[in-house]
Amino acid sequence: MESFLILTAEIAIALAGFSGVVVAFVGHEQLRYTKATRDKLSSLLGFSAVVLFASLGPLVGASLAGSFESQLWATSSLAWVVINSISSSISLRTMIKNPPDAEHRKSRWAIVVIGALPIPFMLANALIWHEAAVYFYALVAFLGLGFYEFTGLIRAKSVHSGNSED
Repeated sequence: MESFLILTAEIAIALAGFSGVVVAFVGHEQLRYTKATRDKLSSLLGFSAVVLFASLGPLVGASLAGSFESQLWATSSLAWVVINSISSSISLRTMIKNPPDAEHRKSRWAIVVIGALPIPFMLANALIWHEAAVYFYALVAFLGLGFYEFTGLIRAKSVHSGNSED
């Protein structure tokens, strides 16, 4: 369990770091004027941050408790629910106040909805199941969303350089 949590934290850090490389290649001027690209970068960094801290939380808790017990997964899952509920509501409010352009509207809404999907499962894990596997699935789902946003940044770079029709 410990190695999986460390691995997901490392992947989250690498993903956030690679986004910096993409920003350098795209150029900050283009990112400043392209709302869709800024949204993708913001989401990518958000998903990476959630995975990083959601990986570190159980590691710290296990080191304090001395083992990975079911109560640790219940507590970690409940923390995930609180943080992800706040994050999802902020994203939703931001999208309503400042909607994405028509071309990117569906993908932005999909990211918000898919990002909120783990909430009921993590709540059930906090209250009923207390399983590490449910927590791990949520981490992997958020890594997947981060990678999706990362590929969107790469596609945005190709669009700005004239190499893609995306």
